Amino acid sequence: MARSGRDPFRQPCLLAITSLVYVLLLVTQAEIASAQEDDSFGGRVDPWMKEYSEAIRVSPKEVVLLHLLRGQLSAYKSDTGEPVPIAAEQSEQLFAVFPKEARHSPVEKAVWEERERGHAAGQRKDKKCPVDQGNHLEQAVVEVHKALTVPHRDLILNIGGLYGGRNGELPDHLDDPTVELLRARPKSRVLCWHCGNVADVTRLQGLSDNFEHQAPDLLSPELSMPEHYRELDLLRLDAQPMGQSCRILGKILRSGVRPRLVAMFVLSQVPPPFKFAPLSLNKDRHPRAVLGCSLSMASEVLAPYGLSLLRLTGPYALFVERANWKEPLPLNELDCYRRASLWGYSDLPLAFARDWLFSPVDEALPRLWSNMTAIYAATGQPNVPFTLGI
Repeated sequence: MARSGRDPFRQPCLLAITSLVYVLLLVTQAEIASAQEDDSFGGRVDPWMKEYSEAIRVSPKEVVLLHLLRGQLSAYKSDTGEPVPIAAEQSEQLFAVFPKEARHSPVEKAVWEERERGHAAGQRKDKKCPVDQGNHLEQAVVEVHKALTVPHRDLILNIGGLYGGRNGELPDHLDDPTVELLRARPKSRVLCWHCGNVADVTRLQGLSDNFEHQAPDLLSPELSMPEHYRELDLLRLDAQPMGQSCRILGKILRSGVRPRLVAMFVLSQVPPPFKFAPLSLNKDRHPRAVLGCSLSMASEVLAPYGLSLLRLTGPYALFVERANWKEPLPLNELDCYRRASLWGYSDLPLAFARDWLFSPVDEALPRLWSNMTAIYAATGQPNVPFTLGI
């Protein structure tokens, strides 16, 4: 299979450091709290933008805490929080405690700023956009819904199964945006397409009667929406067969549906500004890693209907109606993506996503095309169509 990206590498180290205040004793790797992340699941897109902490014992009773963020190193006494000065000649030894990708930016500042000017939908940056808690925006949806500047409609369209504990298992495990919004607004009605038995979902106990179930052909040209479900608080779209989320989303919006919030699964392994969507409807041979359209493709589908990206987790993106949000939109989605975490797959590892994001667009585009072609070819479909652009 075609490869892309720079393989991550990390080097463990031993450390002996003298500062103006402490003599940091030689320590073993076991005495240093590991700051490494799993690149294949939930890893930070840009480790350089994550704050790292390490604890180093300097005596039997004393520990120094090291912090690293965007190349800036600081040290504090663990018991009092008092800053500890670091001698300039010892900085490199201290840096060696942390993974290399946490110590250096993967892209020069001027190059990244040029990328933002040329390809970001907006210039405003929002530190709340990348959501590190939760997979499926289960808490963010409720928070954003409460903050809308217009009265609630209490109508939801949910497409796909619901996450969470079943039949009393994990009763307090928040894991689904529709479930949590319904719990917050128990008078809401939910039109549920292909949802399965919602009565089994533990956190929906007593609310299963709020659901109206249907199982339409989502790819049918005649797909339509009941008249009383046109004006929605939330349209939730989970991963769809053959990765057809964007195609289904477009059909629903063209039918006249107008949601204030859209929470949907996106193939976030493909970074902005690349617009990718699968076209093949071969269910038997569809690659397991290609589960949807990219974030930028979803944004392009939603933008004409007044919806913009507001929050992003590993697999899910939340879009909000611009007219009913209190702050200016669109956001700088490149900044949001760079700060987010991703759920990688073996065919689309995080190293690939980093390479596509930080390389010049005209260099990354053919590599991305080559990788997607190879993924389809591995399933016996060497010439399968897909769409990819910027």
